Amino acid sequence: VEFEKQSEYAKQLRQNILQDAIEGKLTTEWRKQNPVVQGNPDYDAEALFELIQKEKKNDKKKKDLAPITDEEKPFEIPEGWKTLRLDDVFAHKTGKTLNAATNKGSLLRKYITTSNLYWNSFDFENIKEMYFTEDEVEKYSVRNGDLLVCEGGDVGRSAIWNYDYSVCYQNHIHRLRPHFPINLTFYYYILYLYKLCGYINSQAKGMGIQGLSANRLSSFILPLPPLAEQTIIVNKVEFLLRKVTELENQIQERKKLSEKLVFGVIKEKLEK
Repeated sequence: VEFEKQSEYAKQLRQNILQDAIEGKLTTEWRKQNPVVQGNPDYDAEALFELIQKEKKNDKKKKDLAPITDEEKPFEIPEGWKTLRLDDVFAHKTGKTLNAATNKGSLLRKYITTSNLYWNSFDFENIKEMYFTEDEVEKYSVRNGDLLVCEGGDVGRSAIWNYDYSVCYQNHIHRLRPHFPINLTFYYYILYLYKLCGYINSQAKGMGIQGLSANRLSSFILPLPPLAEQTIIVNKVEFLLRKVTELENQIQERKKLSEKLVFGVIKEKLEK
């Protein structure tokens, strides 16, 4: 029971670190030393937002989302940051549906499913193939710098595609492609936090098998710090999460040692 409490504490610590990150608490001192430089997206969130919106306007299919109300905001942000919806930051698309009606085309291509997509990693042991048309290969491919999110299964499970080659993907994966270069790892950690705190699961719908719809995901609320601050936050988060992982490893080692000692005592008593 004690080891379970310690493991739960480590999990809560991980969540608290990410919550502090999303609220700008990890970079309070950094902001004091690096005031806003108007017009510079590295130090001005408003300038970064304008650049993102300029690129977003090139996507003619984008719909205007409802304004964010104060009641909707799941976190507080520091002065100088902006709050927006996921669809404001990312071009969002699901993959190709696999069924008899859509199984057409002459190009046999490998594609990934939710079974290949894990938290911050991919498993390529079992890669499936299906046929695509030329248009579909372009439409349903991921490239370096895309953030992929599971629609079903372990809903919200996410990873960044950091490979220099493309691969196709199935419809149960959401592909998030930033309108403008941002620190993608920062937004990966936000999705990870939303999973840990139960927010993603609360947004999943469906009878039996739960799924995270494109509309639900598009409406997720995100913070927008300046670019330089995004990088500082990610560096601090990764340092702190490594410490938590070390703590979790120590807990597991102590648990194994305790079990080994208990087994030794029982064995000794039985042999008497």
